Amino acid sequence: MYLLDIIPLTNLPRSESQIMSYYHDDQLINGSLVEIDLNHRVLFGLVVNSTPLKNAKTFLKSTNYTIKKIKKVIYNKQWLSPFFLELLKFTANYYFENLDWTTKILLPNNLKSLTKYLLKDKNDIFPENKQTLIACPTEAHLDFVLEKLKETNDPESIAVIPKKLTQKKFNEIWLNILNGNVKIIIGLRSIPFYPFPNLEKIIIVDKDNSSYKSWDQHPYYNTETVLKWISNKLKIPIEYNDFETKTKTQPKTDIFIYNPYLQSPHKTKYISYLLQQEIIKTLDKKEQVILFLNRKGWARSIVCEDCGHIFKCTNCDIPLVFHKETKANLLTCHHCDQEIFAPSICPVCQGNNLNMLGLGIERIEEELKKLKTQTKFTFRKIDGELEPEKIKEIINDFNNHRIDILLGTEVILRPQINPVSLVSVISIDALFTFPDFQQEEKILKYLTNLKNKATNNFIIQTIFKDQNVFQIIRNNNTKEFLKQNLEIKKHYNWPPYAQLIKIIFKHYDLKKAEFEANNTFKILTNWLAKHKIYQEYLTILTPTPAYLQKLDNLYQWNILIKLNIKDKKGITYQELKIRNQLLKLIPENWKIDVDPLESV
Repeated sequence: MYLLDIIPLTNLPRSESQIMSYYHDDQLINGSLVEIDLNHRVLFGLVVNSTPLKNAKTFLKSTNYTIKKIKKVIYNKQWLSPFFLELLKFTANYYFENLDWTTKILLPNNLKSLTKYLLKDKNDIFPENKQTLIACPTEAHLDFVLEKLKETNDPESIAVIPKKLTQKKFNEIWLNILNGNVKIIIGLRSIPFYPFPNLEKIIIVDKDNSSYKSWDQHPYYNTETVLKWISNKLKIPIEYNDFETKTKTQPKTDIFIYNPYLQSPHKTKYISYLLQQEIIKTLDKKEQVILFLNRKGWARSIVCEDCGHIFKCTNCDIPLVFHKETKANLLTCHHCDQEIFAPSICPVCQGNNLNMLGLGIERIEEELKKLKTQTKFTFRKIDGELEPEKIKEIINDFNNHRIDILLGTEVILRPQINPVSLVSVISIDALFTFPDFQQEEKILKYLTNLKNKATNNFIIQTIFKDQNVFQIIRNNNTKEFLKQNLEIKKHYNWPPYAQLIKIIFKHYDLKKAEFEANNTFKILTNWLAKHKIYQEYLTILTPTPAYLQKLDNLYQWNILIKLNIKDKKGITYQELKIRNQLLKLIPENWKIDVDPLESV
């Protein structure tokens, strides 16, 4: 008989052991899938070790519970390599997640179906064929890169893993990767957790894209971090490649000051006279224009000029966005989807002096209709509200010069959109109000990606002409900016010189949320005061309400923890161990977000 160490595929409390002991008559291969009985529930379990019972007598004497026999063996072949099991353990440890829950979430959903499919296959597993893994942040990037790959590779040699797959198709892809029948594996955020047997290279597309960070389900991992670990363990290279054709010459960059309270000769507020002239010149030369504004709707809020009342979402306590066209005069919350009809009078003072503030893409669409040119032109608006197929249709029409002006939100940044003569940012000023230590870098990335779409002119409209990031873009001095930015981060001990952990508490009651935040802060700081040896490693910042304090009727408070990184190569095992001792004190009803996208 054999003693088995098994990871139960469930979500046990953090305080309980994540690896359970069972026994079986025969030895099982590490990575075998079994059925176990745990707390009167039948669950899948993953075998991570198998020891003869005669060699485990000391352990058996020390246990205070009865070791059960597994119910049955589902699959006793090495469908998961020892390396894959090590990867699961790293992910759970680095992101301070339960190993059992991490394993359950990251393994395929329908394990029984997959293992039955694998049992039918007679081919060798873990062959010698070398493979390349390509990570893409979005479906749009995946489609774009796939088309590029097909130009130089046999489509049959590529395993494509989109967001949605039928179980049958998923089983086929998993087996083809496992058997080495494909040379290239391309997929989205979860791609590190596929069974690549002989990886020789990793390619990451658009590495700074926020879609690589898992924010909506456990574990809250970042694809690049996991792939870097794989690269280091396997001693294989990582390449950063966007597969986009860059323009050979840098476009001329202009910063235009505009005043939204003054109308231009064409009776437009937000398309300045100078920008209008550049648009007209471009159209007269039969060339195309891209206009960018990452703001949905017509106006960002409605305010009563008599009493100052702002129309807000009752669930989220943020201003409702006014939609004039797509949602027929509705006020909409883009966080919880609450909708109300736009009022004609103020509910507080009954006044009718309501003013629409802020700028949305629908307002720019209206202003384009007022633009008078000698050359007739067509324009289309494109944003995330459209169906995916409609977006593809508009992009195809634009690339084939059936559309002269493309007005869009972040969708404009898709790699499928070809570079054009003139690209203009209608406004990006609202982003400067977000109080995050990485905000300038994020704005710079937006502007750089947009500038790469321009072949002749790149124009930024702003009321903040002296912002440093605009001068960096104008002078093509990104390297110097990043160098200076690193010095600032080093001075204030922000990533990459420290790891940031954001712990989050949400509650329906504001006072309860604040009390819980302060109480947890006290527990953490008291522990650190008692363990002075760890104070050089850890810094705990005072609790603060979230930037958007109320979303979906929940009030949010945050505590930031900094783990000082002393080794230039990255976080050491010892530093992680010290960090995790502190994180164990955090109650289970808090969210722990390691390497968060935002600090607020």
